[in-house]
Amino acid sequence: MAKKAHGWHHPETTKQNSPIKYAATEDQIRRGELAVTGVMLPRFLYPDGHKYDPNDVLNGVLCGHILARACWHVYLGPSTAIKNTESTHKGGNADIAGLCSMTPEMIAPDFLLSVGSWDNSDGLFRYSKFFNHVVGLFDDPVDRVSHIEYFNCIVFGAPEGLVAPQALAHGGGNNFELAKQQRANKRVCLMAEAAATTVGGDENDLNMVN
Repeated sequence: MAKKAHGWHHPETTKQNSPIKYAATEDQIRRGELAVTGVMLPRFLYPDGHKYDPNDVLNGVLCGHILARACWHVYLGPSTAIKNTESTHKGGNADIAGLCSMTPEMIAPDFLLSVGSWDNSDGLFRYSKFFNHVVGLFDDPVDRVSHIEYFNCIVFGAPEGLVAPQALAHGGGNNFELAKQQRANKRVCLMAEAAATTVGGDENDLNMVN
């Protein structure tokens, strides 16, 4: 699909790109009655049906199924995202590029907001500013670890990516602690898999990244 046919020119991508703090106001945005800037959090960063809480805007952020699918599309390949099935997490673009772990800059979804040109701005929206703000969501050390583990599960199938901890690789250390870590890893991966295969995450979503 040509870029000029989506972004703010397509009803679904307009809905997903709209700030989550706005109600169902896509028509108002297209008519220019509501401003959208790079300091607002769009719906696609959150799970489907997420209820915006002005007192806890970070709840659910970066857990949207479209973002998970976009990572599959970019780092594993379009066919993986289109199939809507669990990936083997082998090969793909990430493997070709020699990647072993996700980074905030790889996750920041500036590529989802599509425009008809490579300009840095679309009206009041500045893509570079939005990208930098999304990367800034990883500033907190605890959130950074949890988000990186979440997206490593999506792309590589394991919270640690392709670099296994030495204790796991060589069988050393406390076996009980190892069991706890493996249980926690499975929990993170199940959450990531659920986000990537949620209802509504179908082939049409890929219009946002093509």
